Amino acid sequence: MYQVLSIQMARSFGESSEFVTKRVCFSSLFCAGFLCVLGGFFLGRFAAERPTAIQAKKTKLELAGNGLESIGHIQDVLIRQLAEASIQDFQSGSSEEETQKVKNILNGLGIIRNVFKNESYVVGKVQGSRESDRYIVLSVDKDNSEIVLELARIFDKIHKDYNWKLRRTIVFCFFFGSSDVCHEVLPNYIRSKILAYIAVRGKAIQVNERLVASGSDIVLSTVLQAIKLIENPITESAAANGKKTIFDTYEDTNRIVSLSRLKLDIPHVILSFMGFKNTSRNETNHTGNVIAHRRALAQIIGLSVWRFSESTILYWNPEILNKTVNQALDSLYIPALLNIKDTVSKSIHNLTQNAENLNKKINTMERSKPLEVRMINDLLMDLDRALLCPDTNFNSKTDLYMLHTYVQGRSIETHLKELLNCYNLVNQLLQDK
Repeated sequence: MYQVLSIQMARSFGESSEFVTKRVCFSSLFCAGFLCVLGGFFLGRFAAERPTAIQAKKTKLELAGNGLESIGHIQDVLIRQLAEASIQDFQSGSSEEETQKVKNILNGLGIIRNVFKNESYVVGKVQGSRESDRYIVLSVDKDNSEIVLELARIFDKIHKDYNWKLRRTIVFCFFFGSSDVCHEVLPNYIRSKILAYIAVRGKAIQVNERLVASGSDIVLSTVLQAIKLIENPITESAAANGKKTIFDTYEDTNRIVSLSRLKLDIPHVILSFMGFKNTSRNETNHTGNVIAHRRALAQIIGLSVWRFSESTILYWNPEILNKTVNQALDSLYIPALLNIKDTVSKSIHNLTQNAENLNKKINTMERSKPLEVRMINDLLMDLDRALLCPDTNFNSKTDLYMLHTYVQGRSIETHLKELLNCYNLVNQLLQDK
């Protein structure tokens, strides 16, 4: 009744009741229509923004932990399956039989494509899903072939079980001659796009041998990050001293660089297990210990490849370089070299600070922009090549192993001066960025 009276009062004295009713109906329809349009607008906006918000959240999760956090379960599965792997000796035969065997195994793995066999080497490729034109190359000699073949099998199994698609392209190269031909058979357009060339060397692993590694500084940083997660392969004395991971014993073994870099202008690392005079070979379970070492090496290679492939941005810890160089300088007990040693030490200190400043910029950058991420990774690759500082014969001028190796016609002071020039050049590159 109140509403009717209100309507009657709202109309003019000359308007009929029927006209007022029509006007009210029209107003109601107009309001309802307006509310529908407004509701549709907000609903459409919500529908448009929701996928964007979901995608932004998904991207944030994918980039967490430098791209590794969301697929951390893959790392756990990889470590566990390699720890349980049965890795036997590679069965020798004729060159044709050996290469054909490797080719057949690779062809049987769904994850591997484009298998090519030559009389002395076999190459297979795992295509990257996002950055297919960035490469991680595994170069493996005959003695370690079975280790890497088992790694390839496990990669294939994880790919099938978890739908794991590698971010970057992996190239498996097995060679059966006396020298590494893998870098020679790669097309030129690939060489400049290699993030890491991982060379696995050494005769069949023996008991109580320890990991040694040498290579370009940024690649080595990633490998050392990986071995912090890998348990020591059966060394009771090491376990008793609290050295539970391979990284713990690596620091003791590599106070003085005991392995030369490869003659390459490509970012690389060379991995091997070596025996030392102060290590005992008196083990009751020789076979079990050898298998444990093989599994450990497979884990080192597997985790390193996983990090190189999946990390959004390449990892570089410049403090490793600073520590390694200063340890090498401290081992040179020659009074005449004090001045040049001090100059090199200051240069490497400045380089470390400049590299840490670069890392701070990287940590604050927007990682959801693929072009910017790609540019940063290319810069890090260029810096790693500059730190290698190869001469005309591709010998690294910054190879610290050379400080303890006599080279005819060259003095340690000459090596230190070359080292200084190379580090000054890298310092200039870092300052320009």
